[in-house]
Amino acid sequence: MRRHMTEQEIKDEVKYVAEHLEELKAKQQAERQAYFDDPANAERIAEARQRLAIAAQLYKARKKAGLSQAELARRMKVSQPMVAKLERGRGNISCGTLLKFAAACGCVLSITIS
Repeated sequence: MRRHMTEQEIKDEVKYVAEHLEELKAKQQAERQAYFDDPANAERIAEARQRLAIAAQLYKARKKAGLSQAELARRMKVSQPMVAKLERGRGNISCGTLLKFAAACGCVLSITIS
């Protein structure tokens, strides 16, 4: 179980971050760039980009239909957090879920493989 930080520990942490912000940002950027440059991660990165492209299409379809996440969820008979998860590209989306999503938005699902 993780213990809570004391008020002094929080103050010390904030002070450290404030004093070293540029250094911490540069380190984080270098680590991020190294991850993206590593060929071992290419497949994972490509998959993530595809998931985000699908998620963006789902979001656009819902917005075009003028639906809130809650209304779309009601139409799909799922929870609103499930709709949010779909629109963030999280998890594996089944064809059935995509079909329900499209139908609830008044759209037709079309898949292109290129």
